[in-house]
Amino acid sequence: MKRIVIIPNDTKDVGLSVTKSLVEILKGRAELYMENKFEASGVEVNFAGDDIFEKADFVIVIGGDGTMIQAAK
Repeated sequence: MKRIVIIPNDTKDVGLSVTKSLVEILKGRAELYMENKFEASGVEVNFAGDDIFEKADFVIVIGGDGTMIQAAK
C-alpha cells in the first residue's frame, strides 16, 4: 500500500474541507499521514513528527506556492 503525506495550508484550506474531501477519496487506497499539529483537526489519518517525509512514497500539498516551497525544504 502506498504511503501519502498530506501537507495542507490551513489558512487557505479553511476548516481543512479540501483536505477532508481528499482523505475520503484516498481512504482505504493508501496509508495517509499528516503532521502532528493537525491531530486535533478531526481528520482521520496517521500523524507523524519531524520524520514525516521518511514515511512518504509521495506528498500532496494543498495550498499555494508558499506552501509548496515550505514543504520542499
